[in-house]
Amino acid sequence: MALPARGTSPGDADLIVIGAGLSGLYAARLAAAAGMTTIVLEAATRAGGRVLTMDDVPGKPNAGASQVGAGYLRLRALAAGFGLEMANDAGEARDMALSVGGQLLRSTD
Repeated sequence: MALPARGTSPGDADLIVIGAGLSGLYAARLAAAAGMTTIVLEAATRAGGRVLTMDDVPGKPNAGASQVGAGYLRLRALAAGFGLEMANDAGEARDMALSVGGQLLRSTD
């Protein structure tokens, strides 16, 4: 269920975040920690983006975002900050290329 607006308008915010998936919620959290008034807008009736547990299906399977790889350092740090334990990825580590300032770098660099 979507939460109703709390008497604020976009004109009252320092930042408007579009989307309440993991990235949007993380951005809003960072902005709020920096003292910014933040409004998160989400088109769906729930927050979470691709993170979805199918509560109405036996076994409550995950329908998306079922793993957080080693490359998601910020998300892993955030989970640790909340005291959440994350299972280690049993999969094989893959080298990925990252684009930083227009330059391609290996993730290990």
